[in-house]
Formats: sequence, C-alpha cells, structure tokens
Amino acid sequence: MQNNTPYAETYLKSHAAEGYGRRYKSTFEAGYYGIEWQHIERPLLSKLVAQLDGIESCSCLDFACGTGRITSLLAEHARQVTGVDVSAAMLEMAQRRDNVQLFERNIIDHPLDKRYDLLTAFRFFVNAEPELREAAMAALAAHARPGARLIANVHVNSWSPMGLLYRTRNSLLRRTMNRTLSQAEFIDLAKRHGFEAEQTQWYGFTPRLGPLTFPGMQSTMLAVESVGRHLPLIKPCLAQSMVVVFRKLEMEEK
Repeated sequence: MQNNTPYAETYLKSHAAEGYGRRYKSTFEAGYYGIEWQHIERPLLSKLVAQLDGIESCSCLDFACGTGRITSLLAEHARQVTGVDVSAAMLEMAQRRDNVQLFERNIIDHPLDKRYDLLTAFRFFVNAEPELREAAMAALAAHARPGARLIANVHVNSWSPMGLLYRTRNSLLRRTMNRTLSQAEFIDLAKRHGFEAEQTQWYGFTPRLGPLTFPGMQSTMLAVESVGRHLPLIKPCLAQSMVVVFRKLEMEEK
C-alpha cells in the first residue's frame, strides 16, 4: 500500500528530534553497523572515490550528509566538499574541516547556486517515499555538472534475504513497514533524471543482526564478505547493499 503522506511531513523530517544525531552517530561506531562501515563500506567507497580522474581538484556535494561520515571521507580526497542536510541535530555531530562547508538546507526546495563534479547520497533513497525519491534525484541532477559522477547507495536490496523479508511483511500487513529498492529500480530512477549507471558494487553479505554482537563477529563478517564477493552470479540475491556510480549525461545524450 502506497504511503500518500506528503514527503515534507515524512522522511524529510524523520531525523530532526533533539539528540537524534548523537544516537545515529553511535550506531556506526560499534557492533554490526560499526564493523560494516569501518571495514567494508568505507574502504569500498574510498577506493571508488580515489579512482575518479582529477578527484583532488573536484568540488563535491554530499546530499543528506547527516553526521558527516561520507562528507569527511570525501574531504580526504577532494579540495572542497559541501554537505547539506535538513536536520540540525544530525549536522551538530558532523566533523568540521577546513575544506568542508555544512549547510542546514533543503536543496530540493532551496537549491544552491552551484554545480558539482561529484555528488554522493548514502542511506537516503531506500528510506525516502517514492515522491521524495523523485524530487531528491531531480535536485541532484540540477546540482550536477555535465559528466559529473553521482555515487549513491541502496542499503536494503529488494532481492536480498532482508529485502525479501521486508517485502513479505509489507504484503502480509498491507502497509509499508520498511522500504526496499532493487538495482533495476534504482538505475531507472536515476535514468529518469539524466544519470547513466557505470558500475555497481555489491556488499553487506552478512544478514543484518541489529544490536546483536558475539565474539569473533568482525572476523566472521569479513570472511562472509570475502566469500560473497567471489560469487558473481548470486551477488544481487545475497548482498543487502549496493553502491552505484552514475555519470550525468549531456543534454543531447538523454
């Protein structure tokens, strides 16, 4: 069942509560999410960014930057990074750096007067309702120079074990409890706004364990990750997450 609540009243304001940023940041400092970020997702993203031609001179926009995990990583590679988010509580926890500017701003309704070489959007598109996904992708396209790259992730792949569980539960309850996105849906979304997919990297082969931890959790997760990456035919059915690199097309290429 589709949620018809206007996007401005739903996910766009979901992280605004006082103290939310502190709780959110701590999620990625330990346990399942901490291990995945530090040892799987961060190295993968850093490698993708480092491989971009001329990254040292690139201007970057981190959309829905939150507590600044991706913003800080970009700042290690690029000369100038802009992070935008609608939540002051999230931005309060972001690290300040000389080559980083942070803005509490909804660039969907209030765009910046600049276009960028590299744009990023992490842990946003899955959570956003369909109307907001379209509006956000349109905003990213409006801030991208021709030929710019967009690196964005999907953290609940529709065909992963967790994605299938979520979709089954949604169907049984006849309401959307958790959203998912498939690779095809994500690429189609970006294509509608002038982005062409260049590559997809799959990760997160260990099912999400929530707050559960156990001895040897890190070594277990990394071992499962290594095996998953060597199973090319079934990656899209096992990986919970994907990161896609897009290129902004020239107008005549659409």
